[in-house]
Amino acid sequence: MQWYILCGCVVLIGVNWMAWKQAGSMVRVSSAGNRTAKPEHLSKIQKIWVLLKGVNLPRRANETVPSDVDLNYQTHTFSGSQGSLEAWHIPARNSARLALLFHGYARNKSTLLAEAKLFHQMGVSCLLVDFPGSGASQGNKVTLGMQEAHDVMQAVNYARQHWPDQEQILFGHSMGAVAMLRDRKSTRLNSSH
Repeated sequence: MQWYILCGCVVLIGVNWMAWKQAGSMVRVSSAGNRTAKPEHLSKIQKIWVLLKGVNLPRRANETVPSDVDLNYQTHTFSGSQGSLEAWHIPARNSARLALLFHGYARNKSTLLAEAKLFHQMGVSCLLVDFPGSGASQGNKVTLGMQEAHDVMQAVNYARQHWPDQEQILFGHSMGAVAMLRDRKSTRLNSSH
């Protein structure tokens, strides 16, 4: 009977250790290497290795810039939860509104260019923000919207300082939407403007 209890404890500890490794690797941005492939593209040996070691989530650089889709822009930086954040400001002529766009998990601001182009066509200026560990922003930790909520507030405050006459619209994908909704103050601030 004691042998079964010992084996059960070892299995329980092993499963928890693997879960801890997986969770840690999914929120830590690496500086090099390729992103771990989808499970259906991995061999059995590779799956075991990933199970033991965790996934690799490298920093995803911005693949395109607004000028690639015929949009004029300026690069801005401001402080965030893990250092400086980079954003692209895309002005629209005589705009009374500014859309702040936030990307999803393991993405960057260049993945929001299609949405920015649509906003721009509607006469809305845009501010596309890279969260920490993405694009050209500093940091190497992803908190799935927890600390990113602080970065949303930093972007909102930065936009208010630089474009005070423009009504703000918040737009986010996935983790970006979670970060916007995470802090009730951000919704209150947005609705009061």
